[in-house]
Amino acid sequence: MDILVGLNQFDRGNVIIDENVMTIPYSKEMRKTIFLLPVESITIEYLTALENMDYFKHIFELNKSGDEIVQILQAYKLEQESGLVKGFSTGMRKRLDLAILDMISPDIMLLDEPSLGLDVFHVDFLRKRLLAYKELGKTLIITSHDMALSNRIADRIYLFNNNQIIEYDADDVNSEEMVLSTYDADTATDSDATDGE
Repeated sequence: MDILVGLNQFDRGNVIIDENVMTIPYSKEMRKTIFLLPVESITIEYLTALENMDYFKHIFELNKSGDEIVQILQAYKLEQESGLVKGFSTGMRKRLDLAILDMISPDIMLLDEPSLGLDVFHVDFLRKRLLAYKELGKTLIITSHDMALSNRIADRIYLFNNNQIIEYDADDVNSEEMVLSTYDADTATDSDATDGE
């Protein structure tokens, strides 16, 4: 994720976006088209939700009015939250993270374990927002152990196992048991190889 978003150099290979081979550090314009939501919240604890939105508006030099920002907060059910973010629950912080992402509106959205620590309500809220981003034509790249969420959001699913990348069409991944069978097969192969030595 850090490499894709341009924070770390890569040892080999290339990052290609829109048929352009990227060089790190990315240009200022490119940094506005790709954005990462890490596991930890990007919000500033000692600011309110509105102040966080205003802060990121200035960082990204966005032309957003106060009314537009309030409308975004309303979409994430945060317009009435006047307290500091340090008092927010995990789910509320995630909603504010998503509101900031929505305001920045990058073409490429990277999310690292977005459902981690969320209750059922907030996982459902997250799923609906991610589907809305897809409908807007955004490219979503998500790392997750939540197979249920991945299956309902993704077009393609990539699993990492024994330094290999296994690619699935999301429609073909109909259960966790199916995914686990891939790991079980590799484990059995490794065990057989060990037994034969």
